[in-house]
Amino acid sequence: MKQLLWSIFGFLSLFFTFISCANDDTISTIVTYTLSASASPSDGGTILPSSDSYEKGQIISLIATPAANFVFKNWSGGATGTDNPVKIVMNSNKTVNAIFEKKDSDGDGVMDDMDTCPNTPIGESVNTNGCSSSQTDSNNIIFEGSIRLRSQEEVNEFGSNNYEEINGALFIGDNGPSSINDLTPLSSLKSIKYSLHIEQCTDLTNLNGLNNISTAGHIYIFRNENLTDITALSNISSITSYGISIYDNDELTNLNGLNNITSLPGFLELVFNNKLENTEALSNITYIGGNVEIRANSVLTRLNGLRNVTVIEGGIIINSCPAFIDLTGFDSVQSVGSINIVSNHNLVNLDGFKNLNSVKQSLEIRDQQKILNLNGLSNLTSVGHYFRISGLGIENLSGLGSLSSIGYNLEITSNDYLVDFCELQTFLSGDGLMGDYFVQWNKFDPSKQDIIDGNCSQ
Repeated sequence: MKQLLWSIFGFLSLFFTFISCANDDTISTIVTYTLSASASPSDGGTILPSSDSYEKGQIISLIATPAANFVFKNWSGGATGTDNPVKIVMNSNKTVNAIFEKKDSDGDGVMDDMDTCPNTPIGESVNTNGCSSSQTDSNNIIFEGSIRLRSQEEVNEFGSNNYEEINGALFIGDNGPSSINDLTPLSSLKSIKYSLHIEQCTDLTNLNGLNNISTAGHIYIFRNENLTDITALSNISSITSYGISIYDNDELTNLNGLNNITSLPGFLELVFNNKLENTEALSNITYIGGNVEIRANSVLTRLNGLRNVTVIEGGIIINSCPAFIDLTGFDSVQSVGSINIVSNHNLVNLDGFKNLNSVKQSLEIRDQQKILNLNGLSNLTSVGHYFRISGLGIENLSGLGSLSSIGYNLEITSNDYLVDFCELQTFLSGDGLMGDYFVQWNKFDPSKQDIIDGNCSQ
């Protein structure tokens, strides 16, 4: 009996010990909070990231990017102040609002998107179109609204009215090939409020007839397969609303005619122009408010014409330009919205970014096997969203030593020769990486802790 009692006592002791240990092994619960971000007004701009869930205590970098004709004013709600980007700590559910306001560049009380006369002298009263008496001629003939001219006959008929101003957009051509070959009937035109849109005029070789236009909201030249000469645009000195879009013009070799433009409120787009080789006509531009998109231009080797640009509010996108060899032209730029450099198979370096210190959103350099170093990024200190390097010919990360902040993930993948990550040791030892560390498919794939511990090269 005594032996039986001792057996029961031993069993109960083990049972209660097991229960006690189980109770001590507390299940850890991850606390998350929700971020909701919005723009006011809704068309005033965008915010990244816009909404997501984050772990308690996580630091998030928010970036507000204004739309064309808007400027960022301030944050409200879960973030305050005027810093952009701004960092917030996720210690509760947060609703953040980015406040944007419309631009009035000349201070005449008429917002840029409605201002036909963008350079009103200070102190002069203006009409509803933003024009003062010194900027208007009582004999002007104004066409109200927008007009599309689909044929040579329509060009001739419209031109016979001798309009000097179009209070809307001018569309020359149609959605399909047009037989328009002569724009000289339009020689009285001086101002186009919105877009000057020249599309699929297959017989048009030059833009003679547009020589007197000095102001346009947007220049859009698309798929004019025999157009070789745009010098007739050389009197245009002001782009008021958007930017310049030159798409798919097979015979155009240069941009001569855009020489007097100094500022773009929106974008610069040069896409699918198979013979474009010279951008020197852009050399007077100092400010670009939107993206610079350079895509699929077969013989373009560099962007010398942008050498005087100091501010690019949007991103730099250079994709699939097989003859592109360097980034000359961006030497004066210190901050950009984003960078996307992909599949330019003769690009050999990033030295054109030598003065760049801040990328507000994401930076991606991908499929560039001839890039052997990152020295052109040596002054880069912060990237607001993700930083992605993939498919380069680099052996080390020399050039990234100044990095102090990445607002989201660091992704380094598929670099077949990369064996040395030591340049990131100081950065990863701090708290500058807000997102995940993602490294794989390189010749050497150290963990984040490996790099911190000094095991950073092979």
